Amino acid sequence: CIRDRHIPYCFSKCRYCDFYSHPGERGVPDAYVEALVRELDRFAPERPLQPDTLYFGGGTPSILPAEAIKEITDALKKYGWWQNPCEASIEANPGTVNLPKLKALRQLGFDRISFGVQSLNDAELKAIGRVHNAAEALEAIELAKQAGFKRINADVIYGLPGQTMEQWEKTLSDALTLQPEHLSCYGLKLEEGTPLYR
Repeated sequence: CIRDRHIPYCFSKCRYCDFYSHPGERGVPDAYVEALVRELDRFAPERPLQPDTLYFGGGTPSILPAEAIKEITDALKKYGWWQNPCEASIEANPGTVNLPKLKALRQLGFDRISFGVQSLNDAELKAIGRVHNAAEALEAIELAKQAGFKRINADVIYGLPGQTMEQWEKTLSDALTLQPEHLSCYGLKLEEGTPLYR
């Protein structure tokens, strides 16, 4: 497995997140993508790799325009690092995708997408600082199917502020109605220095 560079940009910082990232509506600077491609140009020729798995994590990789993601995937393909991997995965925030973008990601060769759904309760999503609502999360999963993704994951979190067992069960039930291939369930971990920890 090789993990492509963490894309350290988000529209806003979630209240539980302690990962390094730059929040802001400006998105990802062009200079970041250019630097990433230059880094591949510099080091890839010395390291011939044929990874089984490529993973674009974040931050929020789906904040990148499709054209910028193509620049990165083209560089990986140029050096043989993307040779029909058994899995090419990208993380996405439901609020950052639409059908044309999902189709573009699928056409680039991504065969798995992982949505940071976290909850399907609007009050819970607001409490943890997510930029999407429940309807957008469900729609994103459906649009990913329309775009041709067969391998779809939804991340959900239990133990959110004020969450009851009934609310958690409803999130699970609602998520399962769209039959994602995989559902990742995480317990909320309060990290020191985050707003939720305080």
